[in-house]
Amino acid sequence: MTSPTGASARRPANLGETSAEKDVKIELDDLQDIACGAGFLGVGGGGDPYIGYLVCKAAIQECGPPDLIQPNDLHDDALVVTSVMIGAPTVTTEKCISGEDAVFAVKKIEEKLGREVDAIVCAEIGGLNSLLPVMTAARMGLPVIDADGCGRAVPCIDMTVWCAGGIMPGAVALVNDHLDVVMIEADDARRAEDLSRAAVTAMGLSVMSSMYPMSAEDMRRTSVPNTMSIARDIGRAVRNPGQNTPVDSLLRFLKSTPHYSACGILCTGKVMHVERETRGGFAFGLAKIQGNDGNEYRIDFQNEYLNLVQDGRLLAMAPDLVSIVDAESAMPISTEALRFGQRVSVVGTSAPELLRSEKALENCGPKRFDIGDLYTPIEKINGWAR
Repeated sequence: MTSPTGASARRPANLGETSAEKDVKIELDDLQDIACGAGFLGVGGGGDPYIGYLVCKAAIQECGPPDLIQPNDLHDDALVVTSVMIGAPTVTTEKCISGEDAVFAVKKIEEKLGREVDAIVCAEIGGLNSLLPVMTAARMGLPVIDADGCGRAVPCIDMTVWCAGGIMPGAVALVNDHLDVVMIEADDARRAEDLSRAAVTAMGLSVMSSMYPMSAEDMRRTSVPNTMSIARDIGRAVRNPGQNTPVDSLLRFLKSTPHYSACGILCTGKVMHVERETRGGFAFGLAKIQGNDGNEYRIDFQNEYLNLVQDGRLLAMAPDLVSIVDAESAMPISTEALRFGQRVSVVGTSAPELLRSEKALENCGPKRFDIGDLYTPIEKINGWAR
């Protein structure tokens, strides 16, 4: 089947024979659950998952469902790339995604490297950026890998576990809604972020990108595994809680996962104040919640929620996950959707171990966000088991 972008479906030569026998696909019925789980793991950022749901639905209806494969299903020398949106989440709600821009970005990487891509991997399992790889894979006839480069959403491209594992962003292709293209190559990940952010600002603050071209061997060594299926199963737990409340069902599932098992409700209450501004290519802001316990809580964000503070005491900090959900339905609430008067619960979870390494903490720990000098795991702060 051929997509309107002209990308013909192809089965990668580097896909192992055993994966064909499993034939696990991302179907239309999975998209709402992935969008819900992606919203939770997006900790407020990564772009609006509902937009991701819509563009994925259109791609699958038009081109068919992509395969969901495991990292071991690829030969070591297979070429893997990302498909990701870069910019401010507040802007993505105002601009359309055609699908052509995302495919074009991958094709620019192929053109640069002189070979075809074998699979698409999620850069960050959060928000819109969890679903864009599914859309791009469907339109290109490629599989999606059940893994990602963060285990949550992060605001900068150098904050991945790939970067912490010694893999640089490499060639970065940026494509805006006018199909303008900027290619960036830098031998330092932080410099690649700074150059990309400047280009994204000039290109309209919402840009499709492909980056981190890597071998399947490197991807396996450094990625957070099983996160696409975990996002799907989070959505299932929230939407089908059985005899439990949706929030309890969410927590029960999280405790069964390898990455997010230290988890709990940090506070429940009413949103009393929200500030946000877009600057430097990011959405910055803060929210204040009046807790049902009488305490006031504050959350700062830079695209994603970064912390939870109660009377000057940090209860959670990046890279651990701080997610705001509706107190009744447990549906995640993004930074751009947060409003005065909402009744919410703040759920905190442990970050994947790869995101807690010394190198990863240099890139995305509290010091990087000016929310503290030292990282303390959320389970230690709150006395949770893991």
